[in-house]
Amino acid sequence: MANINDYKIVEARSKKYSKFLNLTTEQFDRNGARFGFYLLVLECVTNEKEVNELSNMIIDTDFRSILYDDKNDDLGIDAVFYKYREKSCTIV
Repeated sequence: MANINDYKIVEARSKKYSKFLNLTTEQFDRNGARFGFYLLVLECVTNEKEVNELSNMIIDTDFRSILYDDKNDDLGIDAVFYKYREKSCTIV
């Protein structure tokens, strides 16, 4: 079972990931851990290491609007990962 230190480690790793997103200081303070968590989870699920590839998988409304000024309705889906060779799709 996870304890408070496990949560602190995940938060710290998530914030490190978010530094690759070139957020402003205000954006980092408000969304850094959350956006970095998307990247962390996707890396674990997909084994992809490239931040650009990982961020292209994320379709979350807030993430897309803040980073790319892309207004979309994610319908509750945060990320989509396609495996073209296996013809499968993972929705997170």
